[in-house]
Amino acid sequence: AGKQFERNVFALFNATDANNDGELSETEAYPIVLQLYILANRQAPVNPPSREKAAKLFDDADLDGSGSLSRDEFVLFCTSLLGRTAYRIAVFNVVRFAVAPVLATAVARKLISENWILSLEPNLVQTLSVVIFVALLGNVALAALDTAERLRDNPPEIPVLF
Repeated sequence: AGKQFERNVFALFNATDANNDGELSETEAYPIVLQLYILANRQAPVNPPSREKAAKLFDDADLDGSGSLSRDEFVLFCTSLLGRTAYRIAVFNVVRFAVAPVLATAVARKLISENWILSLEPNLVQTLSVVIFVALLGNVALAALDTAERLRDNPPEIPVLF
């Protein structure tokens, strides 16, 4: 998987290196970020990093401080960028395919057993519960990840009371 990833990243690098100088500027790299996130959104609703965050990842990957990325530095940039994305997609999919259906089924069974919903078929109640839980809980999980990331990057100041 690692070699295939590297080949794909090199192909992306070569396709994006507009002036064929073997280096990517930050201006050349940011559209790649957006393209990667368009692809990622086929798996989960994942927002791309801000231009500032992408610039920081770019600077972190620019090991020689040249202001541009070589092919190897570009692999590091994509690894950092996609590591965050892969984690978010994994969390979303665990919630979508495991947590939400289990919780929805439990809630639907409870609603049906308590006769809260008399006029609907039990299968319809269960299906609606799964759809609602999948839609809500996946986004709640991503919002929690966003909040945790913001707090990690910008910890709040805790006032001293005395």
